[in-house]
Amino acid sequence: MTAAPDSLKLLAQTALLGEIPSSLRCFRVWVEGSVLKARAIFDATATPEHIDCAHSAIAEILAGLPSQTALSETVVVDPAADWHDGPDGSLVYLRYGELSAT
Repeated sequence: MTAAPDSLKLLAQTALLGEIPSSLRCFRVWVEGSVLKARAIFDATATPEHIDCAHSAIAEILAGLPSQTALSETVVVDPAADWHDGPDGSLVYLRYGELSAT
């Protein structure tokens, strides 16, 4: 399965509408083979509800892909985690101010 990068980003951006809590630092999504890979990084203020927002967005993205698509998701709660971790073109959301922290 191959998902066009633009259509995958559109799915991700639509799924993130209303699901971006203040603690979300970055969100990446990409497809490798038939596996949807998603990575959400939160700062230390993340609550279980904030993390549920990421899970909801990831589930909505997965629902827009073919049914045989598998899922590999990573949710990190670490203010020092490197948001650069992920393939080029996979960045969908980056919190304001994160660029200056590099």
